[in-house]
Amino acid sequence: MYSLYEVDVPIPLPSPPSKAVQDDRISNPKSLSPILQLKTGKYTDGMCCVPLGSILYFLGGEMNIDNPYIDEDVKKELKNVEPDVLPKVVYIFDLAIDHEVKDNDDLLTSTPMNYGKAIPLAFVADEKIYVIGSTIRDLEVNRIPYFEMFDPKVDKWFVLKDPPEINVNTIWVGQQLGGP
Repeated sequence: MYSLYEVDVPIPLPSPPSKAVQDDRISNPKSLSPILQLKTGKYTDGMCCVPLGSILYFLGGEMNIDNPYIDEDVKKELKNVEPDVLPKVVYIFDLAIDHEVKDNDDLLTSTPMNYGKAIPLAFVADEKIYVIGSTIRDLEVNRIPYFEMFDPKVDKWFVLKDPPEINVNTIWVGQQLGGP
């Protein structure tokens, strides 16, 4: 389901190659090898990834055990388990550590969020991770907060006040993110 590739980008960028060189590269592409491949079904559909330092954080998404493309060994693993539909788990992958190219799940777990997030968006500001999800609220009976912040210095997730309901035409200017 998810594959992670490392691509070297020279800085500064070189001048564009000639048309003949470009044509040759299109006709004879170099293959890329993933540095990580995650098995379909073991991780949530639609999880997001955000970098903080050398660590990639994978979080949120929805567990879909009915996905027809789940790897067979994962199906066996999940057979007697009732998975959480909106898991709170956070996975990490440290890019600073030398990783062998493998077809396995080398993700470690980190401090879980307070609440699972469907279709999450995450970003980094002031060396903290902010994540907002589109988690469905169950008619305010079992209200699930949308917005959380992770402070790696204290290794803790904090629930933040939900942002105002917005539509696609809303633009925020000069707003400040708040923590606890």
